[in-house]
Amino acid sequence: MASNIVLLLEAGPLRGKTASLEGPKMTNSKDVDLFTEALRLAESERGNYLSVACGGNEELRRRVEKLLRAFNNAGDFLGQPAAGMPSPNGEAVPPIEEAGSRVGRYKLLQQIGEGGCGVVFMAEQQEPVRRTVAFKVIKPGMDTKTVIARFEAERQALALMDHPNIAHVFDAGTTASGRPYFVMELVRGLKITEHCDQKGLSTAERLDLFIQVCGAVQHAHQKGVIHRDLKPSNILITTSPDGKATPKVIDFGIAKATSGQRLTDKTLFTAFEMLVGTPAYMSPEQAELTSIDVDTRSDIYSLGVLLYELLTGTIPFDTQELLKSGLDEVRRVIRTQDPVRPSTRLSTMAEADLTTVSKHRHIEPPRLIREVRGDLDWIVMKAMEKDRNRRYATANGLALDVERFLEKEVVLARPPSPVYKLRKLIQRNKLAFIGLSLIFLLLVVALAVTSRLLIVQRRAVQLSDALQWESKATEFVLESKPEDAEGAFRNSLEIRRRYLDGEPPAPSTTRMVLDCLTTHDKLNVANELLDQILTPSVLSRQEYSDLCRYRAELCGRLGQWRAAAAMAIGFLNHQPEDHLAYHTLAPLYVVTTNLEAYHQLCLRIVSTFSNEHCHRT
Repeated sequence: MASNIVLLLEAGPLRGKTASLEGPKMTNSKDVDLFTEALRLAESERGNYLSVACGGNEELRRRVEKLLRAFNNAGDFLGQPAAGMPSPNGEAVPPIEEAGSRVGRYKLLQQIGEGGCGVVFMAEQQEPVRRTVAFKVIKPGMDTKTVIARFEAERQALALMDHPNIAHVFDAGTTASGRPYFVMELVRGLKITEHCDQKGLSTAERLDLFIQVCGAVQHAHQKGVIHRDLKPSNILITTSPDGKATPKVIDFGIAKATSGQRLTDKTLFTAFEMLVGTPAYMSPEQAELTSIDVDTRSDIYSLGVLLYELLTGTIPFDTQELLKSGLDEVRRVIRTQDPVRPSTRLSTMAEADLTTVSKHRHIEPPRLIREVRGDLDWIVMKAMEKDRNRRYATANGLALDVERFLEKEVVLARPPSPVYKLRKLIQRNKLAFIGLSLIFLLLVVALAVTSRLLIVQRRAVQLSDALQWESKATEFVLESKPEDAEGAFRNSLEIRRRYLDGEPPAPSTTRMVLDCLTTHDKLNVANELLDQILTPSVLSRQEYSDLCRYRAELCGRLGQWRAAAAMAIGFLNHQPEDHLAYHTLAPLYVVTTNLEAYHQLCLRIVSTFSNEHCHRT
């Protein structure tokens, strides 16, 4: 008879030696699942587990805790059948396996631990060869369909492996009580972190062990199996007689097959809203409770956490503290919060803690920090990228980069670019960045509008100042004060040049000042002022064409014939119907001996004005 504790608890209150379960019968499958999972853990760990698994549902937690109390109070009632109690078919119920009992060709010597859903015994295989093995069988009362499926998945996963750094499976079967078991290589050793600290291994020696672990994980991935719970307690270090340390990866109890590899005939799935794995070493995609798209890169993340711990003696996040905040906080931190770099963690440790970590590595604290800073930082951070597409593609790729570090070669890991970090920051805080972007946009628009208004206002003020100087210049002209008129007019031009983009004064005001200056024989001054005003942009404007003719005459009076001709041409281009343009330009062509141009101009005069004369007739 399979000893199923869960079914007994569901069946009703326990009498006699056991504690009674008061209230209505519990038939909620989630209650049963949580109770079953809690039984796998030590009593000291159950409280934290229920805090996470129940997610604040106090009624659910109360029901599960009642089941656990009933189980504890039941003593061995559920572990042993009543004396003489027959099985349903009338046969005697086989006893529960314990130290000293035999299962087939295996003699159970002593219980050496509990892992996952099974109890592990050290056993003696008696045939066909005599050897000491590890005998793992499902715990009494844990043989629910889900647990059996996971147990068989572990058995099949290990059976696929053939690697010196993975515990070998020798045999499998079922006990007389109907519970599955499998027999595997007995691994005697310490978990990898304890071994490294006890032996005082240097950073390089720790990395050598880590490379071997990566090789084992790579082998599992090639066989189509993801471990999903890589952590120090699942990586034991055995020491051969010659003193060589060998890592052994164990416990594929929650392994997931990839590439369609079938691990068990039983239905095996991850329950909705159930964390699978150990939070401290869990990848972000595992923390996505609804996510089923977990691939081999999830193990790469766990290897990154393991490497972080081997280098610093600590894990990236204090999950014990996070568990106190509930499931949502655990998931949020794993999925969104970037850990500090290993060298930063070391440099910010308390002095006593850093001294202890350094002693375990036989190195001075400053040298340890320098050793980790740089390449090892980036290797760890690349393995632990939140975006799995930026992690190492394979465990072998991670191992090769570690080997490059040991060989003092250039590693492939590189720090993420500022653009990438900004993009990830935006992705993690979309609402905040949308709000900030809107605020920034409003500020930019407001600043642009304000700036424009200020520019317009300042331009209006400066234009007013320029017009005031021009008004004074006009007054000085009327008073026949050419020097004062020149000074006021120059002030206006300077304001226009500096603040009004060189916008010229009105042609009428300019002409009045120039006439005053030429009347008082200040031809050079007038010519200089016109040179400032008639810039190329002003020369193209129709309203200033008369100033071109004025300057042409002024240059002629100064004997600057070529400059005068150039101004006259500009006037003609603006006023092709004005006969003064032709009369101004024609003698300038003659003076400059440009007779060809003069003849062409004469033909143009005849053509232009003869047609006009005919039209008038």
